[in-house]
Parts: sequence; structure tokens; C-alpha cells
Amino acid sequence: GSLWYASSVAVYGKTNLPVQSEDDVCRPLSSYGLAKLTAEEYIKLYSRNFDISAGAFRIFSTFGEGLSRQIIYDLFIKSNYESDVLELYGGGKEERDICYVGDQVSRMVNIVEKIQPNGDVFNIGSGVSYTTEFIAESILNLLGSPKKIKYIDPIRKFDGFQWTACTKKFASVTPNIQPNFQESLKKEFLEYNNRVEGPILESKEDKNVHLKMSRVSNKEWIKENKNKYIVSLNAIRDYNLILLKSYKFRFLGGGDELIRFDP
Repeated sequence: GSLWYASSVAVYGKTNLPVQSEDDVCRPLSSYGLAKLTAEEYIKLYSRNFDISAGAFRIFSTFGEGLSRQIIYDLFIKSNYESDVLELYGGGKEERDICYVGDQVSRMVNIVEKIQPNGDVFNIGSGVSYTTEFIAESILNLLGSPKKIKYIDPIRKFDGFQWTACTKKFASVTPNIQPNFQESLKKEFLEYNNRVEGPILESKEDKNVHLKMSRVSNKEWIKENKNKYIVSLNAIRDYNLILLKSYKFRFLGGGDELIRFDP
């Protein structure tokens, strides 16, 4: 078998090149990017010296079901804030080769099935980039939101301005997957909307044992004429606190702190 390491686009760091190639000189902007690049060098070292079949995937920005962070998820969350603006870091012209998770997995599987790595590094991306302005506008259009985009602080130094995968090396092994950003965004929205419609609620089991969590839709709550819902700290650990805050939960305090939701 072979070992494939999940590296990151962050290894490239500061660059003025239109696309990032596996042969580029890497200048990481963050400790995260430096750690990933260091791990890649260890893989190459052990592959050379100990005849270990290993390689690395430089995974470009990814979004999709189950990921509760990064730009697209964050913008979905911010779109629910009680504000007439959607705040966005930078100036809107920053570009990202941002890919749907299903496509990214397929890309990695295609390489794994065809390559016996010997310290090889492959970009995992589409080769197509989108501005942060375009991403934000696409989300607002999908939600039918009248919010206006407000650009706030300048881009953070460790974010970089433009990262787009050079896919020549990838394409020399197997055809790349063509992205469909709008359709992929809809999949993300449906999964996000399911979370919004079905937060985790506490069951009626004994509070001294492990609580069974279940999902109940907002429509069902309304039908049952309920007006208060209790969520335990166990649920907070299993659920995204940012999302809970977007629901306007408030802490009650007391022994085993609970939070109550008033629709």
C-alpha cells in the first residue's frame, strides 16, 4: 500500500503567479502552512531513504456538507444575522480555487488508483478560481437576500490574495473533474438548511445518563404549540456553537447549564 498525506494550498503562501504549480518555490504565510510544508519534506525524505511509498496532496480550498468553517459556511451563517449588510474581509477581488468536497474526494481517489507515489506531490483543485465578491453574491442570490456586501478590514496577511491550482501534473495522470460551482453551492445550502430546520434537542431520558439527541423541524414545533426548547451542554459539544448563537439561544446558568430557545 501507499501513504498519502493531506497537505494544503497554504504551503504556497505569498505568490504573484496566476496559478500555483507543484514546482513553485513555497513561501508559507502561516505556521499552519509551514507545518504542512515541513511534513511534505519528511515524506520525501522517508520515501527516498527508506523506500516508503508516500506522497502528498496539496488540497485547495474545499467546501461542502459537514464542514462548519471557512468562507462559504461563514457567509451562510452571517446571512442570518439581523443586519442589512453582509460583512466581508478584504476588497472582494481576492480569488480562491474553491472546490466542492465530493469533487475533491474523487480527484484524490483517481490519483490514488493510478499512482504509486515516491515522494510525489499533487495539487487537488479545479484550476478555476472565484472572487470572494462573486462567492458572497452567489450565496445572497441563492438565499434571495437583499443584503448589501460591506467590505471591512483589509485581508489578513496569512490569507493570501490569489490561489489557483495548476492542474497540468494532475491532468497528465487523469482527466480533472470540471466544477459546477452553483450546483455545488445548492448542495451546501440544502445541508445547511437542514441544520437550521432541525437543531439537536434534548430527549426526555434521565439527565443522569447519556442524553439521546434528536432533530425536530421548526414546523413540528409550531404544530405542537411549543414556545420553549431546552438544549443541554451535551448538545453544544455535538453541535456548532456559532449556529446555536445564530438561533438566539441564551444561557440560563445554574448547575448543569442549559440554554433556552424562544422562537
